[in-house]
Amino acid sequence: MATAQGACGHPPSVGLLTRAAALPIVVFLVVSNYERWRVGGYFWNKTGLEYTLMWAVAAFYFLIRGGGALSLDHVLIGREL
Repeated sequence: MATAQGACGHPPSVGLLTRAAALPIVVFLVVSNYERWRVGGYFWNKTGLEYTLMWAVAAFYFLIRGGGALSLDHVLIGREL
């Protein structure tokens, strides 16, 4: 968890290696969603996975689509990595 947050938390904020940084975050969130669902179900008021599922969908979007045209990757090398 510390590696995912430390190494992969800051680069996507400026669009640097967005897809590579999103992969460990998505893996972590998929595992945490499974554990949340197993313990509490869906809704947040019963310790469910509703909130973490929202973040997993957002991270998965960046894993698939990348940082976009305004990302640092696109500005520096002309394409996304």
